[in-house]
Amino acid sequence: MPTDFDRRLKEYLLDTIRLDVATISKDTIHLEWDADGRRLKNTYRFPFVFGDKPAFAEERARDSFAAVFGAISSLRFTAMLPKKVDLTAVEDHLPEALIDFLSYSARIEGSEYSWQIGFNQWDPEIVAVPKEDDLPILTVPEDSKQVLVAMGGGKDGLLCLKLLENSGIDFHMWQYLEHLYQTVEAKEDPSASPLFDSVPAEHKHLVYFNEDSYLFEMTRRRDSGIESYYEVLHPGATVSFAQNAGEPTLGMIIGAGLQAAYELPVAVWGDEKSAESPNFIDPVSGTGIMHSGTKTLDYAANIQRCWGKIFKNLQWVSLLHPYYDTAIFRLLKPVIGESVHQTHSCNRGSPWCLECPKCFYVFAGLTANFDRHDVIKQFGGADLFQRKNKDAIWKELLAIVEDGETPRRAMECVGQQQEVQLYFWNIKKRYPELLSAPPFRLFQTEILDPLGSELQQEEYFKGLDLKYGEMYREDHVIPAWVAEPVFDYITGLDVLSDN
Repeated sequence: MPTDFDRRLKEYLLDTIRLDVATISKDTIHLEWDADGRRLKNTYRFPFVFGDKPAFAEERARDSFAAVFGAISSLRFTAMLPKKVDLTAVEDHLPEALIDFLSYSARIEGSEYSWQIGFNQWDPEIVAVPKEDDLPILTVPEDSKQVLVAMGGGKDGLLCLKLLENSGIDFHMWQYLEHLYQTVEAKEDPSASPLFDSVPAEHKHLVYFNEDSYLFEMTRRRDSGIESYYEVLHPGATVSFAQNAGEPTLGMIIGAGLQAAYELPVAVWGDEKSAESPNFIDPVSGTGIMHSGTKTLDYAANIQRCWGKIFKNLQWVSLLHPYYDTAIFRLLKPVIGESVHQTHSCNRGSPWCLECPKCFYVFAGLTANFDRHDVIKQFGGADLFQRKNKDAIWKELLAIVEDGETPRRAMECVGQQQEVQLYFWNIKKRYPELLSAPPFRLFQTEILDPLGSELQQEEYFKGLDLKYGEMYREDHVIPAWVAEPVFDYITGLDVLSDN
């Protein structure tokens, strides 16, 4: 007899998603999906008319790009773990390399979404016989030396932008805006981040989403009550049910369209080295569970391999892969200065929800490197070190567990737990008045005291500082004409050790 959980799963999860239409009309990509019989229309409006750009002048290029875009956008359904992804309608325009990458990407994107409902790794059947062999689909001129940089409201995007600017590299910046604001004029749009508007860049581009699939998932989630089972399955979880799937990889293919249109060979994102390892190892399956698998160097290498086969002179890279978060926080002051206090990094609320692990993590990282009172102002006057009943979050961030338990890094965009320990060590020295705050009492009794003497503590944190405060020059796929000027600029700042 089916259980209540079986019912919830059936009402939430999908059997088949089928892409029926993928076309380009003027400035917009139109996609039509069938999701277990429900018709869904997703549109993505770009800041240019495709046919007016040389890269998209031929109908074949537009048809193939729309098909590739549609195939990659199937990842937006990942939270509902469809068993089958049917791309038959566009298979004439899909290259084999894209299908190979999509299979890889689905496993990476599906890691967290499979775990949260107690499933093993998601590995959907992709139904398509790829027939596009007239490659490359898009080409960027080889003599072009400008960069596209993704810029939302966060510190990492601003850091990338300033690193490029201070290294003498010309750039265009872009941001996407969600469906609720699709019809609003860009210059008046309240969803465009103030930071995006304030940066005095010559070239700014906005892309608008209007996705039926987003509201479709929201409705299924509400009606099925799947979130209540998540709470039963993961008691004490510090993060809520995840659902906004596929966004990073969709951003990469949006970036490819912008790159081709504006002749920008490299697209830059701000994915850090801290995301390289799994958040934890599932004790039952032995599988590494990752919240940010798309941030890894392996993912970057795989997308480079795919892009290199289906496009020409068009790359996606992370400018921050050579740096752990510790190093990134240290770069903020000399590179972007007090502008950091205009940024926000919360994925749950805007500008900060003040409740999630990421808010607490960023608060600690900033406090270790900036004036504590300015950081509190940045967080709306909230001192997160003084918040009550937040031990569970701080324990997770600091790797404090009961005997026999394995530490789990929060399922959020947060750095390594030893990095948080290092932030606390530096904060402790800068602000001794915080030693009585709840998380610092935990830090003292659970981290410092077991280390032994003050000398032993110093040695431990010296080791962490050496590891996490370095610049790892080899750990990236950035072309030399971008990487070397940035490395030279950072070396001149003399704030990081050099591997």
